[in-house]
Formats: sequence, C-alpha cells, structure tokens
Amino acid sequence: MTLNPNDKKQAKAVFELYEWQYDNGNNFKCLLFDLIAKADRDNYLRIALGFPIECMLFRAWGQAGDNGNDLFRQFEIGHFTEK
Repeated sequence: MTLNPNDKKQAKAVFELYEWQYDNGNNFKCLLFDLIAKADRDNYLRIALGFPIECMLFRAWGQAGDNGNDLFRQFEIGHFTEK
C-alpha cells in the first residue's frame, strides 16, 4: 500500500493521527494509535490485521521528516494546510 492523499480512507486516518498527536484525544482511534505506539512486533502485526491503513500511516508518520509533520503536510492536515 502506498501513500495517497486522494484516498479518503487514508486522509481520514491521517487526520485521526493528527488528532492523536496534537489534540491528545481519547476517542477510539486515539487509543488505537496509543496501542500501536506501545505494541511489540507480534502485537503490532496483530493490530495491523484489523487496522492496516492506520498501521501503515503510523509507520509512515514515524519515518516522515520534521518529526512526522511532513506526512501532515503531504495530506494538508491541520495547521499544515497550504495557504
């Protein structure tokens, strides 16, 4: 799976990842990203079976430049939108 800002499911998941990082929410997706962040390899793979988009984007965020903020810029999320 590749990153695609035009994919509505990916864009929604990136927004939820943004909320997790910047708004410190406590909804299901924010708690899911907490679990992904804390999971060991085996549990990460289990989570990825049910939430492949979220896991792929979490990894992309971790590898993105500017402490992950380049992913938000690519998807034009939050305060990283083009003006």
